[in-house]
Amino acid sequence: MLKRLGAERVGELLTGSFGVDELGVRSHARRTGLGGRLLSGITAAAPGGRAWLLTWDQAHDALAFYRRHGWGEPEAVHGQEADIVVFLSPP
Repeated sequence: MLKRLGAERVGELLTGSFGVDELGVRSHARRTGLGGRLLSGITAAAPGGRAWLLTWDQAHDALAFYRRHGWGEPEAVHGQEADIVVFLSPP
């Protein structure tokens, strides 16, 4: 995360916000809306509405899920790509 965003941006974007450590639903519950409700529920009380999470850049279903729910990826520091993707909650 530090390598991908740089120390200053980690402080600016993530410090003081709510971090989602892990979120998952069983395969039979996917595409039912449960994951979205869980994500909304656990981030609803985030300080200032600010939350973040990390996922692997090869977790294509997870990447699509977070993007579909309005989570965005801050631009990486040029030349410092990593296999971790940082997502920020919707504004």
